Amino acid sequence: MAQRRGRRVGCGGCGCLLLLVLAAVLLWVALVPLRLLERIGLRESAAARMLSGPPDWEAAEELMGVLAQSGMTTRGLQLYVMPLTGTDETAAIAVLDASRGFGTGEHASQDALLRTMDRLAASDAVDRLGITRVAVSYRDTDGKELIVLTGTTEDVRAFAAGALSQKEYLDRLHADVDLRWLTEQVQKARE
Repeated sequence: MAQRRGRRVGCGGCGCLLLLVLAAVLLWVALVPLRLLERIGLRESAAARMLSGPPDWEAAEELMGVLAQSGMTTRGLQLYVMPLTGTDETAAIAVLDASRGFGTGEHASQDALLRTMDRLAASDAVDRLGITRVAVSYRDTDGKELIVLTGTTEDVRAFAAGALSQKEYLDRLHADVDLRWLTEQVQKARE
């Protein structure tokens, strides 16, 4: 007498499907925080999605003059004035690049970013040019971006005038930080 084959017990393909879903979730967890999709060109960076149109070089040159007059060194400083996508707003973006010579004297301190934001927002040119947001990016001696701070000109001015506490001001700023660099800075501060 021939034996009858029994049916499979269990969920059949469910185990494979569950493994595929788990692998997809793990891959997503790795891709998103490390911005691998942007790095390999499969997705536009947040900055590229936010900024529209070409930079306004005349406005950037005017603001560079304002920063120089305020006593700030312009060595290793790049300045861009760009419209924001889908809005009537314009942003002034300062890149403090140590690989191009920025970072001597007082400018090497952690407050350099906030001072640059203050100096940009305090300018009358900001109102005349319609700039509503300021951003400052710091790049290390290898040219790697370590931190970006952005805020509205209104908030930057309110803090400078004493109308916002430091905590309120920092809560309103948006920061994008290289976590490895930040961890190293905290460890150095403890030593």
